[in-house]
Amino acid sequence: MSAPALQQATVQPRAKVSRLPLPDEYARRVLELVAETYSVRVSHLLGRSGTKHVRIARQAAYWCLHRAGRSLPAVGRALGRNHSTVLSGVRRTQHRMLHDPYTCARLEGVLDAVGIPRVERPRCETFVGFVRGSRGGDFHPAYRRQTDICHQPGCGLRRAEH
Repeated sequence: MSAPALQQATVQPRAKVSRLPLPDEYARRVLELVAETYSVRVSHLLGRSGTKHVRIARQAAYWCLHRAGRSLPAVGRALGRNHSTVLSGVRRTQHRMLHDPYTCARLEGVLDAVGIPRVERPRCETFVGFVRGSRGGDFHPAYRRQTDICHQPGCGLRRAEH
């Protein structure tokens, strides 16, 4: 093959194509609100970053989209993840909400901005100790529900009194 023919036969470099998924407008709006709330970029939520603050924000986005009625596979497709990864993130966010009122407040702000009804704030069960079974068998752990008191600073009202 001659040199000019070889130059013509060479493959032109392909344009760089983003591998980020293209979520629909509603999912994009939720991602923008979560990114703003957690001070990260939307590209970080869609990307592969594993740093803790990005991971927590991404899991909060999973929870918000799932709370909006999206199935786990649909949330996974919107963010380029597997549905089992989304399920794990939703569970972690729910656990975080049990123990951190600040997380509840942040996510309620996102839900309000998107128009999703607020969630009933979960109550944490407190470990009391081990008790013997009713028939005298082995010991098992006993839990007691915490009172349903408002978590807002300076507010001592029960949630039903609001």
